[in-house]
Amino acid sequence: MNKQKFYTTIILMLMFFSGYAETATTSSYKSIVTVIYLQAVTVGAIVSIITIGLVSINAYDLIDKRIRKQRDVLKRRITFFTVLLSTPLIWIYYTTQIMYNSVSNSIMGFNWSMSDAWIGKKLVTAYVNGTLYVGLSYLVFFILFAWVFTKFGKYKGYTVLKSNHKILGIISFNKKIK
Repeated sequence: MNKQKFYTTIILMLMFFSGYAETATTSSYKSIVTVIYLQAVTVGAIVSIITIGLVSINAYDLIDKRIRKQRDVLKRRITFFTVLLSTPLIWIYYTTQIMYNSVSNSIMGFNWSMSDAWIGKKLVTAYVNGTLYVGLSYLVFFILFAWVFTKFGKYKGYTVLKSNHKILGIISFNKKIK
């Protein structure tokens, strides 16, 4: 593919996305709020798949042949919790600071008229509430995808959740009295 076709394709794709702007009215704002929540859930699912990929990159560290101190599981849990805390923060910053413009009455491709300013407040509130949906969907989809990957023999994502008979390294399943 030559450069001219490549740049033309990129420009047409960008024009498609930039041209997509929906005007929110009193009859359509409820469906737009639902779309916003679905966007948040989708972002959480995509981030969970990416995180499972990142977690799977860490190799097993065998420090001693007899005793296995699992530094790799610690690295995986640090990655998991870092993404868990940063994803909602990035979502709220991106949607309410970068993509929100009160002068042009738009947020993330949704516009409203000056006379319907309350619709803008509802949409901003939906994006703020979307942070909860992003965090919860990240957790749910990470657990779901990690469980599904164990069925195919990929256990590294699941070791974040459960390893050495403990959930997250804290809650023990071993009922032995020491």
